[in-house]
Amino acid sequence: MNSPSKPRPSFLSFLKKNTLPVGVLLVSVIALLFFSSGFIANLIYFADPKHQNQPLEAWMTPKYVVMSYDLPPQIVDDVMGLRPKIDKQKPLTKVLEDLDMTMDELQIKVDAAQAEHQASLEMKKPKERKDPPQKKAADAKSEPKS
Repeated sequence: MNSPSKPRPSFLSFLKKNTLPVGVLLVSVIALLFFSSGFIANLIYFADPKHQNQPLEAWMTPKYVVMSYDLPPQIVDDVMGLRPKIDKQKPLTKVLEDLDMTMDELQIKVDAAQAEHQASLEMKKPKERKDPPQKKAADAKSEPKS
């Protein structure tokens, strides 16, 4: 009464039957690793305190300033008079030539924009409410019991 057992399919036979889906999966994983590597590298680089709020230097780009100062791109575009998404890779030397100002003047403008942005974020934070203890006790007494 022994029934002949079917041979178990091997991994190679699975690959032969599913070449296209496995290929698409491999290509998508490689693309994911390629595109996420830049994000992860920036995340690690700008998490280091010595790369945060770094004094402006000629080699920097507006995108670097956005990342270092943790500012929205729109604010940096406004401060530097840039066209959004076009001038992101322009070095600060070119930006200074266009603005006809010095690096120190630009640093002052960026610092002021950062302070203003931080202040606006503080204003948007919800205030922590602290009820006086007697009010909490009075509220507890006035609540109907179920």
